[in-house]
Amino acid sequence: PYRNAAIVVGVLMGGIGFIGVQYAMSLGSAAIVNALQVMQFALLVLVAFFLKSKAQTLLGESLNKSVIAIKAVALVIMAAGLALVV
Repeated sequence: PYRNAAIVVGVLMGGIGFIGVQYAMSLGSAAIVNALQVMQFALLVLVAFFLKSKAQTLLGESLNKSVIAIKAVALVIMAAGLALVV
């Protein structure tokens, strides 16, 4: 039951996020709005890191040092892309 509820909440949040991105693009620069989506990934990594005991069961992913290092490198690359766009 919790897994199904998590899927429903995830789909709803994804829909709300899509509407929010479209609204933000209508208000300002599309390049900046899209570049700031890096923050979404960064927040997900931080939440997964802080909830890593639950993340193994919810996300089906182990968060060992190599996985965290790979995600950190990915965040740096995305931040560099953000710097190039802005």
